[in-house]
Amino acid sequence: MGPDREDLFAALVTLREATDRSAPAHAAAWRTVDTWLGSNLVRSDDDRHREAYQKTLIRVLRSVGTMKADAAPAAESWLRRVYAHNLTDEHRRHARDPVTKGLRTVATGDDDERLLDWAGPLAGEVADGA
Repeated sequence: MGPDREDLFAALVTLREATDRSAPAHAAAWRTVDTWLGSNLVRSDDDRHREAYQKTLIRVLRSVGTMKADAAPAAESWLRRVYAHNLTDEHRRHARDPVTKGLRTVATGDDDERLLDWAGPLAGEVADGA
């Protein structure tokens, strides 16, 4: 398990009060935020979760100065919200991706056939060296 919410709150307050949040002096605070995110929110190695995780760290860097949390539960809630918004944005981006759409379905006249179902046996043959 990662840092508790009190450690997270202390790290976020340190970053909120810093004039240069990217300074090496704040590495311990960033490690705390990073470890807390990784152990409490990021539950998958899926690309969308990794992207949301990275964007959350960037968003924290940019907006922790405006964080209005005055206690650990509020700071935890703020960070959860930032991650949730970024994860939602990643899911939307993934759903709009034309390659993803193409892999989901391919038009074959009046019937739509799932491309992955259609190519599945062929992909297996290629992987087996046939």
